[in-house]
Amino acid sequence: MNCPNCGAFLGDKHICPYCGYEDEKIAQQLHKKEIASIYQKIAALLRMPEAQARKITHYLMVGIAGLICVFLVSLLGSFIYSRVAPDFAYKEQQKAISKLEGYYQSGDFDAMNKALRDIDNSYDPVYQKYAMVGSMHDSLSLASENAEHLANNIQYSDFRLDLFYFPLDQLFDVLNRCRDLEANGFIYSEQSAVAAISQQATSVLKNILKLTDSEIEYGMERQRQDASEYTELYSIIGQRLRGNQK
Repeated sequence: MNCPNCGAFLGDKHICPYCGYEDEKIAQQLHKKEIASIYQKIAALLRMPEAQARKITHYLMVGIAGLICVFLVSLLGSFIYSRVAPDFAYKEQQKAISKLEGYYQSGDFDAMNKALRDIDNSYDPVYQKYAMVGSMHDSLSLASENAEHLANNIQYSDFRLDLFYFPLDQLFDVLNRCRDLEANGFIYSEQSAVAAISQQATSVLKNILKLTDSEIEYGMERQRQDASEYTELYSIIGQRLRGNQK
């Protein structure tokens, strides 16, 4: 069983250890069982000597009164929490979305990703647009840095061309994800962000790794395969970066 408030796994617990949510129905059942157990003890006392029974009954009645008070307080608390918590969570969610949208609209995807990491339930569907674009941005940034670093060091005699696998695979993956989003009709209205990311990825492949449009298309097709490799592109990149333009 999962917590209906925060989604955490509860197992056989009726109170969530993360957000404090309590299942009212289970709580009521537990309290009813406790009260029933006390009444069974009272019935057993009726068969005891009067003096002893009266003394024990007194303590039991006090216990019942306390249990009823606890039950009522718990019930009231659960009622209040069930009304207040969702409203508070919704307001917090709207604040987070407003902040993320501001970064998204300004194109500050680094700040957007940082804000996402500060949200406990960033996996929630309402954040899907930001998580999706943020993931592509991170892949693009890392691949771009790596591609530029490799391009600057390709002149060394011991340089291995297969080191270009990572930036190529990441850049082709980003372009394929952008194309898939376009094919799906941009359901989150993310076309402007996707267009910017696609343009940047293409620019790195063309201007830093010296690939042509047809070679980029070839690489994107290779990336979609389960065991993608880019041996032919390694050779092309090596020749062009080392000054043997073809």
